[in-house]
Amino acid sequence: MPHSAPGTSDEKLIEAETEILALRSQSAALRAAGDRSADPEISDRVVGLDNLVAGTPAQTLAGAAVKLRRLADPESGIEDGMAEGDPRSIRHVLDVVVRLLGGEDGKKFRAAEEQVAEAYRVAARDTSSDGAAAAAAYGGYLAGVAFVELTEPQSLVAVIIKLRLLLVAREPLSGYDREQDSVRQCVAFLDRQIGWGASPRGGHD
Repeated sequence: MPHSAPGTSDEKLIEAETEILALRSQSAALRAAGDRSADPEISDRVVGLDNLVAGTPAQTLAGAAVKLRRLADPESGIEDGMAEGDPRSIRHVLDVVVRLLGGEDGKKFRAAEEQVAEAYRVAARDTSSDGAAAAAAYGGYLAGVAFVELTEPQSLVAVIIKLRLLLVAREPLSGYDREQDSVRQCVAFLDRQIGWGASPRGGHD
């Protein structure tokens, strides 16, 4: 199962889903053996866990996926009608999707990328002998590059722009620490979204 950082709301969502699946398996095994004595207790616990999932905001795609799986569950999901907490759970998922599509984070990264692109355009048009226009645009280029490389991404839009900046020069990476750190930031963000944990070697469990 995917896992999230300890103590986060997504870890609680993932743990709740894991327990629901285990309780379902336990209930099926007991029923197969002709024992239904634990049914009420198991059912109450599953309902409580489903309420926990519905009421807990998701922070990542991993958490959003838990909420959607519970909403789509044929036994307790929305197939037979909306429960009280279901609309709130759907809004939680929507919040994650909107955030990952950019929001304010995406606007800032797009603005920085445009600064870099404008500097390239100015340099391409500058036919003066001293390159004065290109030199004037260079400050914007440096500012845009610095923002993109140094700022941790909070959306998929930001990840795309950070990776695109690494390729824009169409030449081998320089190996600067900033470039390496920018890639690491992208990996860490994507790890969090899909619920993977980084291993000590930098791989995944």
